[in-house]
Amino acid sequence: MSAQNPEPLAVDLLWGGAAIARELGVPTRKAFYLLEHGHLPGRKIGGLWVASRQQLRERLLDDADRAA
Repeated sequence: MSAQNPEPLAVDLLWGGAAIARELGVPTRKAFYLLEHGHLPGRKIGGLWVASRQQLRERLLDDADRAA
């Protein structure tokens, strides 16, 4: 969706390290490591990691641009 019409919050949010790992295509332990060390945008809410799909995409694209 465009910036003028963002995804509904419930669709954008990924709840839990396993869901974040599936979205990224990485093992769950790697997702936890990346979240805990600040390499991925996310935050803990009530002991559960939560991340925005949009922010994950932006971070990964930004990192890919820097590596190129």
